[in-house]
Amino acid sequence: MIRKVVTAIQEAGAKPFVTDTVRIMGLDYLEVANQNGLNHLSCGAPVVLADGLYGKDSILVKAGPLLGEIAVASAIHDTPAMVVCSHVKGHINAGYAGALKNLAMGCVSSRHREKGWKKGRGGMHCHGEMGLQWNAEKVHVLRAMQKYLPAPRDRFQRRRLCH
Repeated sequence: MIRKVVTAIQEAGAKPFVTDTVRIMGLDYLEVANQNGLNHLSCGAPVVLADGLYGKDSILVKAGPLLGEIAVASAIHDTPAMVVCSHVKGHINAGYAGALKNLAMGCVSSRHREKGWKKGRGGMHCHGEMGLQWNAEKVHVLRAMQKYLPAPRDRFQRRRLCH
């Protein structure tokens, strides 16, 4: 599927690359990607670690009052356009992870070079330094999800929004 998307982008005159952000050491990550069939030859485009080999190549961007600022992977930050190819994936907190999660978590570096993990994905998982506050008037989405997804339902019943 990735090869077909890459080919269509190339036919439109662009020079695509396939990317993700580092979750394990970069060279190991590229080896795992290769073992799963994602490499330059199979994709028809370079496979690039958006936040570098060590997960620290990022740009701080404003992220609202809860997070303050977050480290977006440099290659993603500097790219003029993206095509997001999502796969169905189970997620412990939501039951399903897809395009929105790919954009929210996948574009963020694991850590910032100077400011560490709190400005990377770790900070998003921990909801910044402020934490989340329970507000019964604003939980209509969780109410809708609780019937179908066990993790949000359990947290909702315990009035808990974070691990």
